[in-house]
Amino acid sequence: MSTIPRFDDAWKHWLDDNLRRGCTHQSLIDAMVAATFHPNAARLILARHIAGDAVDPHEDASAEYVYGTPILPSGRVLASAITMRQSSSVANNPSSHSSPMY
Repeated sequence: MSTIPRFDDAWKHWLDDNLRRGCTHQSLIDAMVAATFHPNAARLILARHIAGDAVDPHEDASAEYVYGTPILPSGRVLASAITMRQSSSVANNPSSHSSPMY
């Protein structure tokens, strides 16, 4: 099982050194991916580091999920009127849809 790498001070120094040397952003991302960072995490870390806001993306995550306000009413939710109208028009006019060819 692989482990998730942490973006610590060593990685920050590594990025600083390689940016000073003129390495391309893509080569830095590729090296981080080779070190088992997820590609999107590597891009985010590099962008935040360049912007001066580099932190380990895992530190921002809360250990407990916070539920938002539901957008649907509680209880049973029925199909929309548009779906019901489309279904009834097909049922009333069977020739409006093609039958499968065998």
